[in-house]
Amino acid sequence: MMASLPYALWGKDIFVEYWADALLHLSSTFLFLWAFLSSLLGLLIGNGVLKGKDGARKLAVGYCLVATVIGAVLYKATFVYWVNLMGNLAFTAVMWFFLFRRNATEFFGGEDSLVG
Repeated sequence: MMASLPYALWGKDIFVEYWADALLHLSSTFLFLWAFLSSLLGLLIGNGVLKGKDGARKLAVGYCLVATVIGAVLYKATFVYWVNLMGNLAFTAVMWFFLFRRNATEFFGGEDSLVG
């Protein structure tokens, strides 16, 4: 999601070979607001995770999944598609692993039936 900030600021002149067709139809203002709001949401989720709020860890993994889907839609039929997809899936798996382990579940104050 943070990758949209350079697109919003400098446009396709710098990122021509990686520019997805779907991004051509979005305005620079929209992309800048998207990057700003997604960054703000990331900060709020991170703050909640550090404070041990159970909903924040679920939102963190959900945010990773949504970012993967959005990236897959925006970058389809480009080289960046596979790089983005594999990177996002790996990051989501790491987040899931660390946020839903037994010790993490105890930290967040909930008993999670998915943790073995």
